[in-house]
Amino acid sequence: MAYDFDKEIKTEIGYMNQYINRPFTSINRNDHILSINFYLNY
Repeated sequence: MAYDFDKEIKTEIGYMNQYINRPFTSINRNDHILSINFYLNY
């Protein structure tokens, strides 16, 4: 999801669910990542 404030400033917001399957243990990992990025063009 992206939003342009004006022609020089842009922001993007994203979500990622990352599942890590560990082969030699029964403890697996599930990560939730929220990313907010700002882009400045001058």
